[in-house]
Amino acid sequence: MSLLVVHHATGEPALHGAAAAALCKAIGARLVHGPVGFDLARHADAFQHVTRCGQLVASGLLWAERLGLDLSARSTADETVAAALAGDVVLAHRPGDPQSEDHLSEVTGLAGRAGVDMRHFAVRVPGEGADLAVVGEASGAVLATVTRDRYGRVDMPLADVSPKTGAVRIALVGSEHDQREAYPANIAALADAADALGLDLTLVFLDPKLQSADDFAQAAREVGGVLLPGGSDMGNVTGQILAAGAGLDAGLPTLGLCLGMQSMSTAVARRTPGFEAANLEEADPDAPIKTFVPMAGTPGLPVYRLGEATIRAQPGTRIAALLGAAPTVLCNHRYRLAPGLVGPLDGSGLAVGATDATGGIVDAVEHRDHPFYTGMQGHPELSSRRDAPHPLITAFVAAAAGRAS
Repeated sequence: MSLLVVHHATGEPALHGAAAAALCKAIGARLVHGPVGFDLARHADAFQHVTRCGQLVASGLLWAERLGLDLSARSTADETVAAALAGDVVLAHRPGDPQSEDHLSEVTGLAGRAGVDMRHFAVRVPGEGADLAVVGEASGAVLATVTRDRYGRVDMPLADVSPKTGAVRIALVGSEHDQREAYPANIAALADAADALGLDLTLVFLDPKLQSADDFAQAAREVGGVLLPGGSDMGNVTGQILAAGAGLDAGLPTLGLCLGMQSMSTAVARRTPGFEAANLEEADPDAPIKTFVPMAGTPGLPVYRLGEATIRAQPGTRIAALLGAAPTVLCNHRYRLAPGLVGPLDGSGLAVGATDATGGIVDAVEHRDHPFYTGMQGHPELSSRRDAPHPLITAFVAAAAGRAS
């Protein structure tokens, strides 16, 4: 039994663990991962991948799951060595990172005392045929490669891809840097859906911190749909609300995910008489009207909802038609739609599409008087795969293509 350490000094959270996962896939080993750090000032969403067991881990570990690997919880040094005693395991290591270096040092000491065989692999840029290669440090042999397509996907390409019979142009309200280097799941999920529909996907990145209302209105005339992503940076909220408003005005297919659902709900609230000053409490604690409030302190609700959850789709809604009565979704949030706003929003056309089992958390919204204005509090993009794109995201891409045509 061996412990194989893949040393990949990537500065992109979106790639952390990808090379190690590729090696696991190539040799049939188990992936383990320990503590790692990234500069959150540069990559606010470096740790936004949600595991089913309820952990937030480096966003690049998405690729392990998309490669079909079982992504376990973050491992301690003891757990890593115990796993290596039971079978071949691959440890994702980020050289130069203090957390990752400390973990590897502890693992090395424990492995030596336990008699575990350790082998080391470097990640190099081969120059042609692949973006990255996993190379044995002793042998120099290439054991696995990583190839990224133009959407950044590093999982296995489908053998049979639908021929492109059309095109779709979608605005993603986020900086290209964040969406490609920090949190790759949104782009990958859109590409999965476009592939399944036989569409050539073009993405337009609109940084919410740099765009004005006029910018978003202009973009709404040039794209087929707009995606409002999730994320931890509250500095994106103002721009997301403006983008949602442009989507409302233009009848443009608009999809909101997690924070995006909160922003699109707030955009509707601000158009509701008496609620013009509404805002998310997390973004503006002093807002006179708070659209999303902490779950903490409410009996029966968690302080923090993290991991896989089963939700209840409301009969007759788009969510129910697409996902069934009791779909599951990966969640990562501490705030919920303020209960007192459910009625006023419904009066403005924004209906509840799904709730949690208690009915106290609104898990999806959809606008009755709009072609496609839908949001989900969870993260459906994390469940998308090339051969199984998420139905909600696929429906959004189809609506965007239909509008464009």
